[in-house]
Amino acid sequence: MNSPVATLLVSCPDQRGLVAKIANFIYANGGNIIHADQHTDFAAGLFLSRIEWQREGFTLTRDVITVFNAITQPLQA
Repeated sequence: MNSPVATLLVSCPDQRGLVAKIANFIYANGGNIIHADQHTDFAAGLFLSRIEWQREGFTLTRDVITVFNAITQPLQA
């Protein structure tokens, strides 16, 4: 498969469930993740990630993906 890809760079406060939230969001919108890297800086409490997925079949446009900002906000206790 050689379809165009989308790349998401995430930098936010670390919290449980971020990888699952992001992967589920991509899956729920028809994306197929083809590459993912992640790192947690425990000293800084920071989560960093780079995720690529195939755009073919993905149901959201670039403009709509701003919802990722909401996904990566700290969870309310």
